[in-house]
Amino acid sequence: HFVAGAGLPVSVGQIKGLYLNVRYEEGNIDCVTGNSVDFFTLDKSLDQAWDEAVRRFIREKGIAFT
Repeated sequence: HFVAGAGLPVSVGQIKGLYLNVRYEEGNIDCVTGNSVDFFTLDKSLDQAWDEAVRRFIREKGIAFT
């Protein structure tokens, strides 16, 4: 659903994972996004779309972030 809605030049079968790593340390929460695909590309459109989807999710939940 995410890939189709974002209009990305990648098929669902090529994406092995979309990740959100959350780390709590010394009173701070760090969130790092990532992805895994089964081919080499310099195109960062999947990275950018996933980053924006996570930002939108956090914003919609009313969580303050920078």
